Amino acid sequence: MSNTPTTIELINLTQAALQKSIKTTQAIVDELDADINDMVKTLVDENLKGRTVEGGLFKEVLDALKETEKERETLRGFLGEMERLVEMGEALVGEEQGEGKKEGGEGR
Repeated sequence: MSNTPTTIELINLTQAALQKSIKTTQAIVDELDADINDMVKTLVDENLKGRTVEGGLFKEVLDALKETEKERETLRGFLGEMERLVEMGEALVGEEQGEGKKEGGEGR
């Protein structure tokens, strides 16, 4: 018998790596959400103080806000794709286990 991993083992390893990536990416998205909230708060605070036009602060914060929102949405797209891959892996494991049982194997 060789040391070649089974399909299910490979899928499980891939799933574990994807889960770590999902957690890391979600943490980054959460940080971006906090940054966006801080920028919006700055805009509101400065507006209430009547300082939105002075020094171009409004435009700088607004530009940063737009860029951060783009980054967040891109990462959310990646999250969706990674979650879809996890679901596909789960389906493949189910199929592999089902075929193994049908053939009288160990379900591997």
